[in-house]
Amino acid sequence: MLSLLQTKCEHYWPTGQKPHLHGNVTVTLVGSKQTEHFIQRTLLIGKGTELTVTHYQYLAWTDHGVPASTAPLVALLYQVKMTSQEDGALTGPIIVHCSAGIGRTGTFIAADMLMNAIQRSTATDYIDIAGTVAKLREQRTSLVQTLYQYIYLHRIMLSLIEE
Repeated sequence: MLSLLQTKCEHYWPTGQKPHLHGNVTVTLVGSKQTEHFIQRTLLIGKGTELTVTHYQYLAWTDHGVPASTAPLVALLYQVKMTSQEDGALTGPIIVHCSAGIGRTGTFIAADMLMNAIQRSTATDYIDIAGTVAKLREQRTSLVQTLYQYIYLHRIMLSLIEE
């Protein structure tokens, strides 16, 4: 994966029917669906036993920047939530990454956490964006890397609240 002609991520998933072999782990593409802003892939990962993984690739977010609109990312948040839950229970961990693992990753994780807080809240509850980012930064320094990403996180929350 390239951004500004720099390799940002190794291409660890297959694009066609031929499986990728990583050591003794096989990754097979079972299916994919593309929207304007992201690709949803179903992967089969195997080393003895097989595990089905839903993989999302968001297409419209450059390194250090923010998307122009919140709508596509909000749609992705809802899609990930719908895919990762079965009968209301989490089916497995949600794993998020970008090139450095702090900017886009942190913004997405904070948005997911805050979306969950909004869904559990009442009209009088306080949604603590700054506190959520601070709590995340206790785990990984610099999550939500830029001021623009922090502002974008506020815009995402406003979009979610207005729905």
